[in-house]
Formats: sequence, C-alpha cells, structure tokens
Amino acid sequence: MLKKKQNLYNQAKRTKSWTNYRHFQKTCKREIRKAENNYINNAIIEGMNKNNTKPFWKYVKSRKQDNIGVAPLKKHGQLINDSKEKAQILLEQFASVFTKGTTKTLPKTNIRVKDSIHQITIRSEGVKKLLQRVNPSKASGPDNIPNRVLKQIQIQI
Repeated sequence: MLKKKQNLYNQAKRTKSWTNYRHFQKTCKREIRKAENNYINNAIIEGMNKNNTKPFWKYVKSRKQDNIGVAPLKKHGQLINDSKEKAQILLEQFASVFTKGTTKTLPKTNIRVKDSIHQITIRSEGVKKLLQRVNPSKASGPDNIPNRVLKQIQIQI
C-alpha cells in the first residue's frame, strides 16, 4: 500500500495532478489508524486479560513524549535558561520553604523485644512452590537473576 502511495506521489510530481495521490494518502492514513486501533484492541487488551501488562507499558512508552528538563525560570522578571543559574534559583526557593529539623536524639525506651526467631526452616518444596509462581516476563529482583532462569531452575530442586 505504501509502495503504491510512493508511486502515485512520483506520478503526481511529474503530471502536476495531485487528486489521486491526495485521495490515496487519506486512505493510507485511515488504514494505518485502523491497524493501530486493532493492535491496541487485540494485543494490549488480550495481554491485560492474561495479567500481562508488558504490551500495555510498551505502547505507553512509545506514545510518551520526552522529558526536556527544567523549563526556563523567572528571577527578578528575567527568564533564566542557564542550568547552573536555574539550579541556584531552585536551591534558594527550597531553602526558603523548608526548615531544618531538630538534631536532638531520640529518647531511650526501656521496652525490649521478648520474642525472637529461634530457627527458620527452609524446605525444598516451599522454595519450588515459590519459584513456580515467578512470572518470567517480569523484571528481575534485587539479586539480578532473570526470572526466566529462576523458573527453569525450579525443575532441578
């Protein structure tokens, strides 16, 4: 379809007749919008029904605009664009708003914990059961071991 659009564009450039090209251009836009809506309806909604949020967040990330940082700030009626000056203005603002807390130490209490954990029993069945519930499409935890690997290892336990 896009190849046909390109051919019509080249033809319109030569013949100076743009009506066919413009009509086909609108048709292409309509079809692209339809395809995008179908993708949203099929991939994302089906993923949400299966508790898989990955397609949803992938789509949101693709539609999100980039963060451009701190906008220009006004100081004494002038717009400031320099990063260091903007940082200084923000520092002054936050320093004037927030107050320093007291540096007194916390009072000592006489309450002691009586119960303590004597022994923790870890069984392979329990570990295997927990590893079976790991979702391999989620991000790894603080140990940086991929969930896919954990899911495969649970068979060995």
